Formats: sequence, C-alpha cells, structure tokens
Amino acid sequence: MKKILINFVKKNTLRIATIKKNNIYDFKIENNEFITQTLNIYQGIIIKIEYSLEAIFVNYEKKKIGLLPFKEISKYYFFKKKINFNKNNIKYIFNNKQKIVVQIIKSEYKNKKAVLTTFIQLIGCYIILLPNSGNAIKISKKIQGIDRINLKKNITKLYIPKNMSLIIRTSGKKKSIQQLNQDIIFNVNKWEKIKKKIQYSLYPILIYQENNIMIRIFRDYLNYHVNEIIIDNINIFNLSYIYIILLNKLYLLNKIILYTWKIPLFQYYNVEKQIYILLKRKILLPSGGLIIIDFTESVTAIDVNSYKCLKTSSIEETALYTNLESVNEIVRQIRLRNIGGLIIIDFINMKIINNIKIVQKRIKQLILRDAARVKIGNISQFGILELSRQKLNLSSFKNQQYVCSQCQKYTMKKL
Repeated sequence: MKKILINFVKKNTLRIATIKKNNIYDFKIENNEFITQTLNIYQGIIIKIEYSLEAIFVNYEKKKIGLLPFKEISKYYFFKKKINFNKNNIKYIFNNKQKIVVQIIKSEYKNKKAVLTTFIQLIGCYIILLPNSGNAIKISKKIQGIDRINLKKNITKLYIPKNMSLIIRTSGKKKSIQQLNQDIIFNVNKWEKIKKKIQYSLYPILIYQENNIMIRIFRDYLNYHVNEIIIDNINIFNLSYIYIILLNKLYLLNKIILYTWKIPLFQYYNVEKQIYILLKRKILLPSGGLIIIDFTESVTAIDVNSYKCLKTSSIEETALYTNLESVNEIVRQIRLRNIGGLIIIDFINMKIINNIKIVQKRIKQLILRDAARVKIGNISQFGILELSRQKLNLSSFKNQQYVCSQCQKYTMKKL
C-alpha cells in the first residue's frame, strides 16, 4: 500500500512524496515561482503565419509567444467556413491580429517557445473531455482484457454531449457508468463556463488555468490503493477535505491524517535522505554496480557500470546481473526526476543473445507502466538502448536546482 506525504515548507511551497514500502515512489515540488502552463487555455492573437515552419505564431499572454503547428489546428475551423481541410487553405481561415483559443501542450523552456494546440482537452478524474471534436468515445490503450470488454459493452450508456468526444482514462477502468457520467457532466459544465469567459474576455488573456498541485494529486494519484494521506499543515489539511468533496472521492476522507509530531514529516519517513540521493550524478546499486546520469540540451545519457560488483563467477554473469539490477533503478530515476525527451542507456555489453532479451523484456515491462507515453527500442550490438519519454511537467528537481559556482555540480536550493 502507498502513503502520500504532503509537506508544507514555507509560503507557497509544497513538497509531495509518495512512498511505497518506505521507499520514495514519486516526488513533486509545487512552488508559485515555477507554475506549469501545460493544459492552460488562452485567448490569443495571431501574429504571423509561417508556411516554411508550417506553424502559426500566437501571442497567448503578455509578451509571450507560442508556436501553433498546422497539424494542431482542428478541422472545426475549416468546417465552420465550409472550406476543405488543407494546409494551403489556412490563409482563408486565419489572418494576422485574429483572435484564437489555444491550449498549451508543451510549456516554454529556456529558449524554446511553448507549443500550442486548438484541440482543447479538459482532464477529469476518469475521463478526458474533447470539445469541438465530433462525437466519439475512445478507451485508454492501457485498459486491456476484461476491463476493456466491459467498458465497450456499456459505452452506449455514457452521456455524450453534442460535438464533443471523450477518452476514458486508465483510472476509469473499474468505475461504474454513474461515476463516469458524473465526471462527464462536471467537465461539460466547466467547458460552458470557459465558453462564456471566452465570449466576454479581451485578448491575449488566460481563460482557464489547469488545477493546482493539490487538485492534481487528489484527481490523478489518489485511489483505493492509497492507505494514508499524511499532511503536516492544518490549513492544507482543511483544504484537502474541500478538494476531495469537490472531486467526489469521498472514500478518501477517512484516510487523511494530520501529522503533529515534532520530528519533521520527511525526516520521520526517511524521505529527506532519499531526495538528496536523487540529486546525485552517480548512484550506487546494492550489488556494488554504478549508474551515472548526465544531462545535455537534447539527450539524457545513462551509463551502467559493474564498478565493485563481485558477486558472480564470470564476466557475462556480472554483466547480466548488474544490467538487471540497474533496470529497476533506472526506471525509478526516470519517473522521479521526470526525465523527458530522448534517453540513451549504455548497458554493460553482453555476448549471449538470450541475456540481451532478458534485460530488454525486463525494462519494457517496467517502463511501460509509466503514466507518461514511452517509445522504446531494442538493445543494439553496442549495448545501447534508446527510448523517448513524454515529459508530463517541468521536473521538480530542475525547478529547484542550480549549478554551484565552486564545484560546478547541481545543488538543491534551500527551501
């Protein structure tokens, strides 16, 4: 069973850790200085249509410009003006200084502009509502077997609003039709409020802000498998009751506990030490093996080393043993650090093909359980495995890290 620890550090800063068998399973820092823009909805203004990039530049907020790729423009805009859906016809749909409603699908980062879309998504507890997207129901690919069959049988009983589609999330696989319909109605009402705000708002302006970290925690992470929610601040404790009732997750009410001991919450559960280890470039494995994680602008490189592993009788056995042990820690580190983009893993070379297949199978089993979308290849003849992972939000650690001017190493900002 899992425990959620919510630690109030100072004004406007929260640390949320999920622990499983006394080991940190997930970790997030919410700070008002680093509020993510992903899934926020804006009423923007078109600045320029750039055919060479197949994109439109949109001023979505004061002094902020995002990139709207042609492929992210809904057919709804073409049908509205009775024009064929074609990128060459975009000039007949849009022009400079025209207002447009967009949603951020990828936040701006350093010199990279935010990526926008007109395919609006409203995330619920069990469904994702897609306004202006026809009438269709899709089921998450992660729902398989009997659960998928049962959902398909009862799919006609779901309330589908006109000109709206929806996706049943993984969290909705064992939910009743009544629970799913309640979530649909809740998000439809939310969309109606957004439409009214769009109608009467100036532009560029923020129309809808994706829920704060507390709402996201209760919406996405808390389920029947969570044993306790431990909070060390009375105000956050009281707010939690409001959020749980708002999200209709009443079964969680008896699981909230107010932590009042003098020993700090994260220190009591040994989370502080584990967070410190997560910042390290080199991570020791129990057998004596070593993982080294390096970040560049475009790639994250992870190197696996046998280092002091002396538990086996041959080089091939050492390679297999260390690689298998490293897989568990690599998958955990990728999730905890929220590493996105291209990731290259350099395993210790193995000569026996069957051993290579064992390591491949193990990492695919673990990485595909991730909430983020992952594409993974096979281990090459050089022992290299490539995978691409969706970045769900800006990494909690990158938000709080800085480079020490003395040793040039990453250090956590003091909270």
